[in-house]
Amino acid sequence: MDESSPLVTSDAKLKYSSIPVIPGVLPKEAPRRCCFPWRMRSTMLILTFMSNLICYIDRTNLSIAIIPMAAEHNWSKSYQGIVHSSFFYGYLLTQILGGYLADRFGGKAILAAGVIWWSIMTALTPVVVSVTALLMVVRIGMGIGEGVNFPACLNLLSRWLPLDERSTGMGFVKSGMYCGSILALILSPVIINHMSWHWCFYLFGMTGVLWFVVFVWLGSSTPQSNRYISEQEKAYILAHVTTSRNASQIPLLKILTSPAVWAIALAWFCNNWGWYTWLSWQPSFYKELGVSTDTASWLSALPYVVMMLMVIIAGTISDYLIGRGIDVAFVRKTCNGIGMIGPAVCYAFLPAVKSAEVAVTIISTAFAFNAFAVMGYGVNSIDIGNTYAGTVTGVGNTVGCLAGVVSNLYAGYQIERTGNWGIVLYTMCGTYVLGTIIFAILAKGTPQFEGDDVVYSHVPSKLPPDTDSVEPVSRKTS
Repeated sequence: MDESSPLVTSDAKLKYSSIPVIPGVLPKEAPRRCCFPWRMRSTMLILTFMSNLICYIDRTNLSIAIIPMAAEHNWSKSYQGIVHSSFFYGYLLTQILGGYLADRFGGKAILAAGVIWWSIMTALTPVVVSVTALLMVVRIGMGIGEGVNFPACLNLLSRWLPLDERSTGMGFVKSGMYCGSILALILSPVIINHMSWHWCFYLFGMTGVLWFVVFVWLGSSTPQSNRYISEQEKAYILAHVTTSRNASQIPLLKILTSPAVWAIALAWFCNNWGWYTWLSWQPSFYKELGVSTDTASWLSALPYVVMMLMVIIAGTISDYLIGRGIDVAFVRKTCNGIGMIGPAVCYAFLPAVKSAEVAVTIISTAFAFNAFAVMGYGVNSIDIGNTYAGTVTGVGNTVGCLAGVVSNLYAGYQIERTGNWGIVLYTMCGTYVLGTIIFAILAKGTPQFEGDDVVYSHVPSKLPPDTDSVEPVSRKTS
């Protein structure tokens, strides 16, 4: 049997609540000596965490920089909405393509190419800011580069992380998004005050170039192709992941017509409606409550601090429940419900708030709840996509990023038209409720595209200390 092939059992009633093994001995990891030798899957987690951090520091800095940019160039709210949304036109173009290429050829090359490209586009932003057409081209180009980031990261995680480490690992990697947003919101005013808004783009663009050098040196698409991994860790990972190979073919039509994929995609859209509204407009929201730009940036950072911590806690809870044998689909749907209904309730109270302190408390509470959604629709692409996790993520994030285009235009138009945030916030509440319902009905917790006869065996990933082998399992021949 090919060691990279999925392993199955003849009992079709078994649920996918743990992980497969390769025949014979199930290897155990050699104990680590203090902090070294370092686990290479930890290195891959840090590298993908950093790619998400850089992705969001480059994306979020505009929400602060646009305040002096708009004053300098006399931009209206509607025009600012166009500048914010132009990024997403490029972003949605490369989601499916990035996932497809990562699944076919490996995530390393695709992620590296994306980061270096969007870093160049970030650094070019101040150069073209006075020419609308060129500014739109650069913003769209930046979106094209960032569009491959998350599909490529999910592809790498599906090949490097065992099932019962996925949620925690995903939580850590996703926390890079929030950390990037925090750093952008805190550092951008400092850079603007001591240098100029132009240097927000120059300095953050150079950060991506440095990451590129380190990633090319240390990163790899799979454990098998990594130069620095120990044989013990390589064997352990290959025994505990549900896929360790690149796909020879991608069942794109089956993916595009799968209800489970559309559960992820539509939940992603509904969640991103609120996420991208705050990502672009939160500092402006606080400015309208009468605080300074510096204070607005600090207040905007607080919800991301809360979410960065909560997403790791949510991932740990999710992995614990799955490790206890609770059905994967049930865990994902429960987390998704908490992560969307919680913010909907919080934001329903926000239109009546006139105090910046009360507003940031409500928004931070909503972000704390929303962290659980990452363990719902956010990690479900690996559960159902398996070998094709990158492509499934690309489809989901393509639909999800449409919310970034529409919500930014919608927010800019409604705020300019009505002079308040009421209708923007109530619309946000509605999208969260809709996303909860759709995901609860359509979501699945098992691989959907490996073949109808593929069912994974119940083999604990953490064997008792005195257990070093298991009974082999075999493929159905009927």
